[in-house]
Amino acid sequence: IDGSFQNQLVLQPAVTCTEYFSTDIDSDVVGNIVEALHLLCMKTDGDSLAIATANGSAGDWRDASGVPHLLSSRYNLLSFTHSWLKNLPSCGRFELSVSFLMPHQQQKLKEVCNFLKKSNGDEGKSAN
Repeated sequence: IDGSFQNQLVLQPAVTCTEYFSTDIDSDVVGNIVEALHLLCMKTDGDSLAIATANGSAGDWRDASGVPHLLSSRYNLLSFTHSWLKNLPSCGRFELSVSFLMPHQQQKLKEVCNFLKKSNGDEGKSAN
């Protein structure tokens, strides 16, 4: 399998949430999503993501840091993260699943939200 089906699910949070988790999403799944979003945000905590290296082949779908090319710009990453956070509450029993997150996962969820708020503020300042 080339991973395209899995990539489609990851890269389309609205579809994933409505088609696969409309009635119930397990707290382990929410925890894994939070962990992944947190990792992505921490990779961009500096000025920018690592961009694909020149020695990568045209068929590579990840850059040198392991981040998919579609998320290689700060704007795309912020949009992707926002899309997941916007769509997760549409999953069935989402609030219950969040309440069962481990404390470190709850903290990471707060950090991701704060990262988006800070980044949104930074983007607004640069637009002026």
